[in-house]
Amino acid sequence: MKKTILSALVAVVASFALFAADSYTVKSVTGKVQYEDNGSWKTVTKGMELSSDSNVSVGVGANLVVAKAGEAKNVRIKANSKGTIDKFASESGGGIKVGGAAEKNTTAKAKNAGDKGVATASSRASDVKKDMEFAEDEE
Repeated sequence: MKKTILSALVAVVASFALFAADSYTVKSVTGKVQYEDNGSWKTVTKGMELSSDSNVSVGVGANLVVAKAGEAKNVRIKANSKGTIDKFASESGGGIKVGGAAEKNTTAKAKNAGDKGVATASSRASDVKKDMEFAEDEE
């Protein structure tokens, strides 16, 4: 009897651990963010739990940040996105990392390669001024 109860308890704890590993907690939400629940779309709120296969829709100008249970890494889902949380979590491998180095300015490389850069109205006007002769009005 004790073995049966103990094995049932272990099975329940293991199933909770498996579910917790595949769930995400909503850390922050801004704008219109919804998740699909049995064919209808419902509003996502801060603190709620979403499963990894939950379909989410992040509207225009909206933002959703979720964290996988047991992990410190946040997954940011940007505006105009629609799909499963797992999809976004697997795509978010890149980004800025603590201690990472930014790439050096490529403008200097372009100048050294002979690229003149982008012409602006000011630079075009100065080029025209050099090529033109002005005749002053005599009165």
